[in-house]
Amino acid sequence: MNSWLPLQSPFPVLLFFMLLVLVEVPGSFCFYDWYSTCNNRFSCGEITNVGYPFWGDGRPDGCGNPDLKLNCDRNITTIGIKGVLYRVLAVNTGNKILKIARQDYLNGICSPDLVDTTLDPQFFDYGLGYGNITLFYGCPVEAQFSCSINGFTNKGGFIQVGAQGPGLCSASVVLPFPLANYKDIANWLLVEGVIKSGFDVQWKEDTAACNACIASKGVCGYDLSTNQTTCFCPNQPPYGSKTCPSSPAARTPQASPSKPGAYL
Repeated sequence: MNSWLPLQSPFPVLLFFMLLVLVEVPGSFCFYDWYSTCNNRFSCGEITNVGYPFWGDGRPDGCGNPDLKLNCDRNITTIGIKGVLYRVLAVNTGNKILKIARQDYLNGICSPDLVDTTLDPQFFDYGLGYGNITLFYGCPVEAQFSCSINGFTNKGGFIQVGAQGPGLCSASVVLPFPLANYKDIANWLLVEGVIKSGFDVQWKEDTAACNACIASKGVCGYDLSTNQTTCFCPNQPPYGSKTCPSSPAARTPQASPSKPGAYL
């Protein structure tokens, strides 16, 4: 009588070795590498090498302030501010200046979203040398320009200096405008060209905190739990530190995030 033993499944043996490897691998290799990820720079078309406090397109949300996302579509960079979409025309990282233009007005003065340009003062200031103009639409008066906008009985429109309400018109839109170009306000074609050329805004960031992080060989990121700049360090988990220690042992551990992005 021939005796035989059933072939045992290799799964328990493989599981044992997998667990053994996981136990032997240091815990520092099991966290998300925010340092390497946030070293990536945003680049899209003519807009290149943009880092903190911005994120987007290869830089996840932990690499910048959640309200400062840059979008890339067909080599065109855009940013949303207070519900309005802007095309980013230029970035000056040294002076922290974005040159932006309202996406809706790039097709002309008669294609507005009919909302005012409003910056969030927590993140942006207007550049120097800008005031406001108001474009009025659907006005029952002699027109400076004419626009056919759905829902408006009247097609007349005109432009005035300053921020004003619609008055007798159906709608008005307040836009930033260079003070030096106020002299051109009577020529709507010139005004349209200036609007398309964009305007400057200066972004705000925690410069001291980010500089300290970079000086310690770290890379700047954003901690959602404190809404502050944080520092991601090479080969170390994201503890929410402000700077990188000279060695991992020099760090005083804090509670590690339960999931990637708790310290963003």
